[in-house]
Amino acid sequence: MNIINNVDKQIQKFKTKRYDNIETALKYIEKGIEICKENNLDDKLQECRYYYALGQFDKGNWRKSININMDIKRIIEESGEKYVTKIQIFIMLGIANFSTGNFEISLEYYLEALDDAEKKNDLESIAKIKTNISEIYRELQDYEIAKEYLEEVLIYENSLSNQSFGIIYTNYAEILTLVGDLVEGLEFIDKSDKISENINDNVGLAYNAMIRARIYEKQGKSNEAEKSFLRSLSIFKKAKDGVYIFEAYEDYIKFLIKRKKLDKAELIIYEAFHILDGKDSLKTELTLERQLASINYKRGKYKQSADHFISYDRIYGEYDINVLNMRLLAVKTKFDMIKSQRDRERIEKYNKELEEKHDVFVLAKDIIKEINSSLRLKNIASRIYNHLKQIINVDVFGLAIYDKERKQITYKEYIEEDISYGDSVEPIDLYNTNAFTSYVVRNNEDIYLKTIEDKSKYIDEIIMEPANKVAETIIIKRLVFEDEILGVITIQSYEKNAYDSKDTSIIDLIIPYLAIAVNNSIKSLNLVKEIRERKNTEEKLKETNSILRNISNTDNLTGLNNRHYLNKIMDNFFKREDIYEKKINLIMIDLDFFKEYNDNYGHVEGDEVIRRVGSKIKEICNSYKIEAFRYGGDEFLIVDHYLDKKGLEKLGKKINIEVEKLKIKNGKSPISHYITASVGLSQVNVKESSNQNKLLKKVDDALYESKRIGRNKVVMI
Repeated sequence: MNIINNVDKQIQKFKTKRYDNIETALKYIEKGIEICKENNLDDKLQECRYYYALGQFDKGNWRKSININMDIKRIIEESGEKYVTKIQIFIMLGIANFSTGNFEISLEYYLEALDDAEKKNDLESIAKIKTNISEIYRELQDYEIAKEYLEEVLIYENSLSNQSFGIIYTNYAEILTLVGDLVEGLEFIDKSDKISENINDNVGLAYNAMIRARIYEKQGKSNEAEKSFLRSLSIFKKAKDGVYIFEAYEDYIKFLIKRKKLDKAELIIYEAFHILDGKDSLKTELTLERQLASINYKRGKYKQSADHFISYDRIYGEYDINVLNMRLLAVKTKFDMIKSQRDRERIEKYNKELEEKHDVFVLAKDIIKEINSSLRLKNIASRIYNHLKQIINVDVFGLAIYDKERKQITYKEYIEEDISYGDSVEPIDLYNTNAFTSYVVRNNEDIYLKTIEDKSKYIDEIIMEPANKVAETIIIKRLVFEDEILGVITIQSYEKNAYDSKDTSIIDLIIPYLAIAVNNSIKSLNLVKEIRERKNTEEKLKETNSILRNISNTDNLTGLNNRHYLNKIMDNFFKREDIYEKKINLIMIDLDFFKEYNDNYGHVEGDEVIRRVGSKIKEICNSYKIEAFRYGGDEFLIVDHYLDKKGLEKLGKKINIEVEKLKIKNGKSPISHYITASVGLSQVNVKESSNQNKLLKKVDDALYESKRIGRNKVVMI
């Protein structure tokens, strides 16, 4: 008895800790399993395994959880109920099917559990089951029925545990939020929070914070909403939850994308991927990949967006197989548990249908691979046709794209009797009343004719092109991606009623994959076009920027660098760490008696003087490969880093001589018949100067001295 008490203690510790930290809780139940195995407590072991399966489900390992529950179910059938009841197993199987979206089977499990619970007057189980049924109707968006189920449970307020009522309050708040009763929704969240705090239910607190964030978002309180989302994620992480946390991630990422916080959204997505690692949740992976694709598309990173769509497509295939296998497994389990002949026949039918679907998927998987193998629609269409004709009767096959702007449907591939007409078939106008494809796109409705005699509903008369034959069985399906018709696929046979349910199932199965492939192809073509246009725009922009840069840095009159550019160079120069051991050569030039020249000849002639002198200085400096600037008015500055003093003096004299040799007449100069220049030279040690003004002072003094001793002189200081 003491051993069983010890096991019960481990189970109680698990229950206490489950919603606070699931990993810690699992350690207690693992200890209980170990005690049971050591002491051959087989019945008690099944109870521990049941709670262990619950813990695995909470962590996101639903496959492992389901396998354990199925094994416990088998043992219950053989040995009868001891510590685990059928009600518990039915509820878990209902939750598992709900998680995979198989609501019909989930509801059946819940109803059977409810029938058993009502016979036993088990109020806790009744409340739990009705709450779970409410979740099904909530997902199906029938909020009135969902609300009714919860209100049936609310009357048991004084008869249920705090744990149960915390969940009920949360679910009721969620429904109120969906129907727009936000204030009342917050009131129920507050009630649930009080219960969760009292029983240390971190998962409940985290889930409530998520609902609270949704309410704040609907109320337009973005800051409060974001704080609540972050609080929700923080508590979920603390509790090591592996199920509901991803619902919070999805909501928060949508919230960030809606507010164009794309960088933050991307970080949160990768954080979610990290937490997802090792868990059975392809559905969450699909959501995250799609959100990454959306973010990169909004950023204009179309290649990365296409890559994520391809990943989404790959995971979607895995998800389909997993869901199919899960449903097949669940139906077979249900078959074993239901003893009546009527239910046995119904489950057999489910089994048969699912096995047929499995066969269909096996046949279709090669086609799906081909769909994912290329971005060229003609190639994809040809490969699909080659595979399809091996398994069904295909006389005509076509893949067409709908151009919404032109209101036209254009075939990318059209094959009849193994002859490919490629894209040579004339585009079809959307309002053409003699074209099946136009009807499909125009009315957003697929066509399945088992005989051409039924054509009158869709077209006025038959156009026999291009092979001048009329198909009897015609299937035309829309290719839809994110609620937008991208095109159509047509599969036809010359025989009446040519396709059975397996054939149409194969076609239905490949349609979503083909729609994704068409979307990727269109995006790829748009991307190529956009990249080409962007490159042209970038080249033009570079050219324009270069011109603007030159304009902003160049003196319009002389073509020399301007004072603005000199200031930029000097600012950068003094930021360098290696300058203080360097020397710099400076030459400052000022035209003699230029004011008098302007007063006498006018500013237009004065500008021409500046232009010609500037041109000569530029020519000389270019030969030395050094920088020259128009410093202001009739002043010029030359900056050099390499000449020694002798070379510097030689350059200064050359400029002085070459200016006078321009022979620009100046009748107002007392020292020459022509325009002359005074030149100041200096070689400055940079460490003696801390800024541009101090650096230039020495050469300015040299220029001043040149003017003082009579002008038209070269002075070095």
